[in-house]
Amino acid sequence: MSKFPERFDRSDIRKMGQLGLVRALTNRVNRSKLSLTPAAVGANAQSIESVTNVVCSSDDDVTLQTPLLDHGLTAAARVTGKNTVDIIFDNHTAGSLTPAAGNYFIRVNRG
Repeated sequence: MSKFPERFDRSDIRKMGQLGLVRALTNRVNRSKLSLTPAAVGANAQSIESVTNVVCSSDDDVTLQTPLLDHGLTAAARVTGKNTVDIIFDNHTAGSLTPAAGNYFIRVNRG
């Protein structure tokens, strides 16, 4: 099986064996732990933190897990190039907010 199938049937699992299935699934997902201290985000503004130590390519999807964020502050991630991910912080309040410092986890789903 050269391409990862969208769905498995019983014959695929038998062919791959249990170890092969685990390898196929783990090759599709990469999780990176980043220790960040983001800068303050101004009122009704957006701030972008670019990180380059994440293994990804331009056709991958990423999801972000953050420490607890203040009300009115949202965060998202996007791939901007090979091994580069931008973390976008949006402040939807009338005052400046600083995102929590700590461990941010980025999960890369192979495209």
